[in-house]
Amino acid sequence: MPLVAPRVIAVAGASTSGNAQGNTFLRQLEEAGFDGTVVVIHPSATSVDGYAAVPSLADVPETVDYAYVAVPSRSVPALIASGAGRVRFAQVISSGFGEGDGVGVDLANELLRVARETGTRIVGPNSLGTHSPRGGMSFVGGASAPDGTISVASQSGGLSVDMIRRGRSLGLDFRSVVSVGNALDVDPIELAEYYLADPGTTAIGLYLEYLPDGRRFVDLLRRSAGTKPIVVLKGGLTAQGNRAAASHTGAAATDERLWRGLARQFGITLVETMDEYLHSLLAFQDLARAPRANARDVVLLGNGGGVSVLAADQFARADLAVPPVSDELLRAAETIPFPPGASVLNPIDLPAGVFASEGGALCESLLRLVLERDAPGGIVVHLNLGAMLQGPVYLAGFRGFLTAALPMLREHRDQSLPVLVLNSDGSAEADELRRSLTSEAREWRIPVVTGFAGAIRILSTLYEHESRMLHTEATTSVG
Repeated sequence: MPLVAPRVIAVAGASTSGNAQGNTFLRQLEEAGFDGTVVVIHPSATSVDGYAAVPSLADVPETVDYAYVAVPSRSVPALIASGAGRVRFAQVISSGFGEGDGVGVDLANELLRVARETGTRIVGPNSLGTHSPRGGMSFVGGASAPDGTISVASQSGGLSVDMIRRGRSLGLDFRSVVSVGNALDVDPIELAEYYLADPGTTAIGLYLEYLPDGRRFVDLLRRSAGTKPIVVLKGGLTAQGNRAAASHTGAAATDERLWRGLARQFGITLVETMDEYLHSLLAFQDLARAPRANARDVVLLGNGGGVSVLAADQFARADLAVPPVSDELLRAAETIPFPPGASVLNPIDLPAGVFASEGGALCESLLRLVLERDAPGGIVVHLNLGAMLQGPVYLAGFRGFLTAALPMLREHRDQSLPVLVLNSDGSAEADELRRSLTSEAREWRIPVVTGFAGAIRILSTLYEHESRMLHTEATTSVG
């Protein structure tokens, strides 16, 4: 699709002063490594920021795959018309097309009429842009990243920026993120249909405030069942949120009961917060596997007795069991010379001094026993970064343990879904250590979160998805 992999880009809304929104986009193209043709649309200049400039889209010598349009709203229809059908996609950043107070509805209708006459597809208006690592383009500065497998369509530009920035810090590699704004023409459902057929996309994320076509969406969900997971962050589920959504995009949201019903019937992952959304996508990116009828059992292994108790409560409330380890494992663990203070029950509580013993080798041996003897459905390793910073011996022990644990967790992940929880005390030293350890874990594709809520979301998302997949397979085989 030229929208996410253009070769010729036109930019309308860049100035010779270098301060306009179009100039920012030109810089973002350079950062993202776009290597195609870029032409600036400017009424008088022949060059802007080192790029050739022409007066109108009609003067671009090649067919334009993607036009970035950030000019006053009243000028947009005429600009699109000047392309005379030689512009495939135009992403309209400009607002003023009926969102909020409804002023500009006539202008929106005029833009849609011009788009249909010329054959140009409109993304927006009131959008922010398209992020596509493989296309060498982004609307977020400093967001250059490898081509990933997660594709997103969002009805909020600001949340799209949050998805990209926060997603990158978690280790999410996006294939594309498209901000659709008011979705006058190209809407999230059409993009999701494209993602469903795209072999490079393994999971689909949607931020929706309203449904432009309920029948098409249900058909999409029906076709996606048993293939690619879909995570939906739905804005406007409550009456208050509904009013806010109407003021944002100019369209009415839909009833919460409808969405709950769709989630149950078609197996979409419906979430309510950005944290849940990103953690669910991270689960599908890093830990997707062939579905299996695992029990929802989890082993918690880390340092901190009180933390372990509170974590066990959190997991229980999420219907995730933290059962005692097996007698076989207890007998095998007796051969490990733990110093006083270690508890190998579940939660497995290993004080910082135990991690420091023998460079982390004792804890490594216990983790191996857990994975090989009990093979739980999930394994959550949680580490207190403040404890790691008590001294060089502690830091070396924790690091020695992680160096051995990460490949081990990856090796066993098809049986025991792994999550690493790094608890920071908020100090600069702890946060720097967290970033370093996160980077190491990302090399092994082990999800890293900063609290147990993220670990619960990751494991629950996958368990529920696998349960739905198994139910679908059983229903299909019976039929």
